[in-house]
Amino acid sequence: MMEEFSRTGGGQELFSDIYDAIKEKYSPSLITDSSYGNNMNFREVFRTSYRYHENMSPLSIFINVRRLRREIGEIMKNRQYDIVFNNHPNIFIYRGDVNYLHSFSFLDPVIDAQGNITNILIYRMIKMSGLYDIYDGANFITHGRYTLELSRKMFPYIGISPGKMDYINIPVRDFYDIPIGDKKNRVLTFGRINRDKKLESVLEAAGRMREIEFVIAGAVNRGDETYFQTLKNKAPGNVAFFANPDYQEKVKLFKDSKVYLHTRRKEPYGITVAEAIAFGCVPVVPKSGGPWVDIVEEGKYGLGYDTIPDDEIRIAMAADNEFLKTIIQSRERFSFSLFRERVLDYFGGIASEKRI
Repeated sequence: MMEEFSRTGGGQELFSDIYDAIKEKYSPSLITDSSYGNNMNFREVFRTSYRYHENMSPLSIFINVRRLRREIGEIMKNRQYDIVFNNHPNIFIYRGDVNYLHSFSFLDPVIDAQGNITNILIYRMIKMSGLYDIYDGANFITHGRYTLELSRKMFPYIGISPGKMDYINIPVRDFYDIPIGDKKNRVLTFGRINRDKKLESVLEAAGRMREIEFVIAGAVNRGDETYFQTLKNKAPGNVAFFANPDYQEKVKLFKDSKVYLHTRRKEPYGITVAEAIAFGCVPVVPKSGGPWVDIVEEGKYGLGYDTIPDDEIRIAMAADNEFLKTIIQSRERFSFSLFRERVLDYFGGIASEKRI
């Protein structure tokens, strides 16, 4: 198994999910850059020199990744495993038996939400570098239909014909009894507090709806401190902030909030939107990306907006208990038991093909 733990985010949570799904059947080893969760036990652990922080320059990342590729080559030389799982193939440049796509076929920095290339120069640099050529014919899984279909569209742009591709929805680990009538007229936004999340949109909406309470909460990783402080300085008085909340604080925020607002348009999946559904919040998301396609299912379990979410937030605030119950009942598609079953089936199929 390969993963980088120098930051906190959805990728690291997904790695933990995969680990818990396979640990009873497999005895995994780990290649990593940093410390990892205390609840994980590995047969062997190999350390690398790779280090990441938010807002690193593309050149620094490229140099780090090239060096890491050589290190992994040395580690894997003459070693054999039933399955090699690479959870960050854009950073750990090694063709695993299973490679997990958290984004869009290595081109996510240079495309928009529809897969149009927005930076021709960097795109050409990525293609000409040949950095990802080793993934020609490789197997990939991802978290939903949106990322799967966009990746299939983008792979040919860098000369890759992938092998087996599929998706498995990321699970919500814990389901709670939700007292619907006790929810507050609060709009919650939760996740990494990072520029890519476009959290200025929350401040703008809050400024237009002063009668409603807004909360921005989540991890502030190294490199994002200045952005977090800038948000706080610009925020109107009806916006509260929770930096790096612990698990119980997170649960309380979701339980108490009636509406969940998502702001990033080019979101590969959006696990916090799935968590919002599990907690009976009404999701309000852009009409693009994984939250709209895979989680809200284009309006079936929440609301979508084109540019400004104000009307949708007010409609969500007025949602009746029947709609809230419909949202909560849909959460079974995100159960961990279903996720584990699908992961073991997928890994088992790959292992069988490898032995042939």
